[in-house]
Amino acid sequence: MSWRDIVKLSEKQKKLDKNHNGVIDAQDFKIINGAKEMEKLSFRNLEECPKCGAKLGNKRALDRHTQEKHSGSNRRSAYTAGD
Repeated sequence: MSWRDIVKLSEKQKKLDKNHNGVIDAQDFKIINGAKEMEKLSFRNLEECPKCGAKLGNKRALDRHTQEKHSGSNRRSAYTAGD
């Protein structure tokens, strides 16, 4: 008889036991944290650049990307190698 036969998980603890092995261990928390990361990525509304299709985190980042990458004048182009 092992200690797993003696110790039983409560209902709330069973919810944490994601790999259903009867023990709450590091693997369960890795599964939980991985699921949370996937939720963050799937529910995050990414803005897409209409010109190049780049996906950006928010409207402000999209505006900055558009100004830097797709505007006719670049700040960097004002400086030449001879200056």
